[in-house]
Amino acid sequence: MKIKMITTMAGPARSVQSGQVIDLPGSEAVDLISGGYAVPFKSETIETATVQPPETSAVITPQPEKKSAKPKKP
Repeated sequence: MKIKMITTMAGPARSVQSGQVIDLPGSEAVDLISGGYAVPFKSETIETATVQPPETSAVITPQPEKKSAKPKKP
C-alpha cells in the first residue's frame, strides 16, 4: 500500500523523510496511518501533452509561368 509520510522515520531496515511516498505491506502501512505518522497516498493523474508527428506531405508552390523566347516584333 502506498503511503505518504507525515513525519521522519528511521530504523535498521529503512529511513524515510517527511513528505516521501513509500510502498509498504498493508499491515505496516495501516499501523503508520493509524498512529498518525502517515496518510494514504492516492496517485494524481498528470495530464501530458501529445506531440503530433510532423506532416510528411510535400508542399507544392506554384511556379511562375515561363515567358516564350520569341523576340517582340516592332
